Amino acid sequence: PKQLFVLPEPQGVWAALLALWVMGTYLLDQFRYYPTLLFEGPAERGKTHIGNALIFLARRGWATASPTPAVIFRNAARHCIALFLDVYDLPGMMVRNDDINNLVLSRMERGKDVQRVLRPDAPSPLDEMKSFTVFGPTILGSNRDVAPDHPLASRCIRIAMPEARSSRPLPTSNADDGRAGI
Repeated sequence: PKQLFVLPEPQGVWAALLALWVMGTYLLDQFRYYPTLLFEGPAERGKTHIGNALIFLARRGWATASPTPAVIFRNAARHCIALFLDVYDLPGMMVRNDDINNLVLSRMERGKDVQRVLRPDAPSPLDEMKSFTVFGPTILGSNRDVAPDHPLASRCIRIAMPEARSSRPLPTSNADDGRAGI
């Protein structure tokens, strides 16, 4: 059977860290800072599967592969979502989209607001802008690695996903006695 994902070594330590990350999403009001998880690696490493599994277990989890800043900002501010942003080229997206860049870099710290221009034609500069509170648990998935000098590199827990075929297979069903094989 094909595995959906394999954690890097030591697998037990990473599994415990990920379990604690999920549990912490239910205690978010106790944290001033909350770690962002960044799953990096080529295609077919299980980044999407593990991100979806974690965000499914997280409090108010929401996953998107096609982020629109307006929707993400509103959900972050109104519902304090746990966000899984799964994109092919995260560093490139952050360069091209200043709103996504500000959102991703600000989500890990409570009290950080991100301002957006919502009405550029408003009569007053104060009416153009709106501040959004964006603090919340964040998982990022990208096929493109973040450069060591990128601001995100020092603001997240980076997890380089290994190839799934490099580990022993999951237990399979034993047809003879109906019990799972070991």
